[in-house]
Amino acid sequence: MKRAIVAMSVVLGVMGSALAASFPENPDKAIQVARCESGLNPGAVSSGGGNHGLFQINNVHRGTFEAVTGQPWSAVYDANSNAKFAR
Repeated sequence: MKRAIVAMSVVLGVMGSALAASFPENPDKAIQVARCESGLNPGAVSSGGGNHGLFQINNVHRGTFEAVTGQPWSAVYDANSNAKFAR
């Protein structure tokens, strides 16, 4: 149990930093949304395969993802890039 709590603290620390950078006005709310969307898993893919990363960015946004984030679509699984786009 103690190990699970420590592991969750590390995950929240890493994700919290990424989310605080994109959502400085309310990182706690962003964490709640990301937890709902992906379980705070930056590598999450929806069961249908069309939604990706922390905020479950849909495939229809492939074309604009690079313009918004400055990163290729493959970075949709990067917590910082995904949060930047979700912003």
